[in-house]
Amino acid sequence: MPTPTTYLLSRGGKINYLLSGLVLGLVGLLLLSVIFIERAPSQNDGWPVYVFVGLVSALWLGYSAYCLVRGLKSRARVVVDVEGFSYEGLFRTYRFRWAAVTSVRWVYDRASFGWVEVTTNRPGKRPRRVILDFSGLEPNRMAFLRQVRAFAPRVEVDFGLGRSFGAMDSRIAEAFAKARSEMDAVFQETQGKLDDAADARMKARLQAISTTLDKELADCIAEFRAGHTPRMRWVISALVVVFFVLTGSSLESTVGSGFILSGSNEYRAALPWLFGILIPIFAVGWFFLFKRANPGTWFVRWLIAFPVSVAFSAAMVLMSPLGWAALLGRTMGTPVDRVDVSVVSIGAPSSTSGRCHQDALLAFRNSSARICLDGRLSGPPPRAGDEVMVSGRISRLGLYIDRIDRQ
Repeated sequence: MPTPTTYLLSRGGKINYLLSGLVLGLVGLLLLSVIFIERAPSQNDGWPVYVFVGLVSALWLGYSAYCLVRGLKSRARVVVDVEGFSYEGLFRTYRFRWAAVTSVRWVYDRASFGWVEVTTNRPGKRPRRVILDFSGLEPNRMAFLRQVRAFAPRVEVDFGLGRSFGAMDSRIAEAFAKARSEMDAVFQETQGKLDDAADARMKARLQAISTTLDKELADCIAEFRAGHTPRMRWVISALVVVFFVLTGSSLESTVGSGFILSGSNEYRAALPWLFGILIPIFAVGWFFLFKRANPGTWFVRWLIAFPVSVAFSAAMVLMSPLGWAALLGRTMGTPVDRVDVSVVSIGAPSSTSGRCHQDALLAFRNSSARICLDGRLSGPPPRAGDEVMVSGRISRLGLYIDRIDRQ
């Protein structure tokens, strides 16, 4: 009979929880402070900015609180015995009996966090699925899944291989048992018969048994690979696209703060329509991704993470071309010393720390953009309606501004 086991939070798991909680909490607070204290008031951003940033900050701060609470609770998290197992949750302890458990599967493993889904039967009701956090436990969740198979053989166990590992394991075990019984029968038949003909028959039958076993194992391996070998071509293509989108978005917030894109007014006018087109596309993609990965609880997954991921992805895709255009305009543009630019509006100065203490909306050749004045402005700030001279680089993509001088 398997031995009951207590699963404890390891030292590394505790550090991972606390460090993740502190980092996410600081990032969430920093985002709130930068957007609501400085960035939004200076640019007169409307309520969509506050809603979007509020959702993202709430997600980060909420998960930060979860990590901190999990890291500070007692070390004992899971106790497995012959009747079932108990799980120490965030606010209470759950008890699962083997008689009610129908399946246990490994559902999520990202950034050192591991999750297990347990499905139980409830008389007269739909089966209940519960996501349990097994991050940083000793023994690990693989040992837990093996214990589930030992204590409750009827329970379906999925080790995260894309199909039930128990079924494949049983199939391989049956193949080996069949091969062993056939070999025993061959040896019993050939006892006392040492002539060449008997020896040849024994070798032929053993060869046939070996071939059959090899074919069974090859079929299992082929099914395994077909079920969960990633399509590397699509994975690499997706990673390249994600890299360009994230890099372009980062460039927009850095290099783009000094660049006036040609046709920027038309692009901004088309942004709501483009955003509306991208939203359903990303919604479908993220829906299937969340259904497959199944991260977190239902509330966090569908009411917070899903809408934030959809909106964030669409916004990143729309901002990325601006960042790459700014980089190309800066690197490939022709140097210019005196270009007249109009000041449409000037932002309120801010004394708080941040990436830009004051910006201005500048117009050039029927295009306009908000330009950060930090490190570019020579002399006092201009006023709305003034003409200023700028130096920098100009190209077909637009004008990159290095220096701003009042006339």
